[in-house]
Amino acid sequence: MDVDYGQGGAKVFIPSDSGSNNVDSMVNINDRLLIFGAVSEYEGELEVVVDSSSDVIVV
Repeated sequence: MDVDYGQGGAKVFIPSDSGSNNVDSMVNINDRLLIFGAVSEYEGELEVVVDSSSDVIVV
């Protein structure tokens, strides 16, 4: 998933065994989200790695 945080964009990676299907079903385009995860770099781009679907909250 790609997100815009106001100063650019970041990719969010949720492994399938961490509930990516749950997140996919609850998030819609233009939703505002709180995302908790580890920030890293993947292929030169900012990425947030989420451990659990409960770490993505629609606000």
